[in-house]
Amino acid sequence: MKAEGYTAGIGENIAMAAGPDGAFQGWAHSSGHHRNMLSESHSEFGCVGTGHYWVQDFGAGQEFRANTAWRP
Repeated sequence: MKAEGYTAGIGENIAMAAGPDGAFQGWAHSSGHHRNMLSESHSEFGCVGTGHYWVQDFGAGQEFRANTAWRP
């Protein structure tokens, strides 16, 4: 996240689960992961899954909107 320009409000949840529902349930029932999902300091969010691995990344700012690589 820092390498992509995020300077504040950085958070990450990682899970090994059979699917997105299992990953979400694990995060929702873990106080630290749940706090990441509900934090008001995050204004941008990304989620990806591959195989049994699931990741949520959280950041603050406008990096997504400012990055020209994401523009159509």
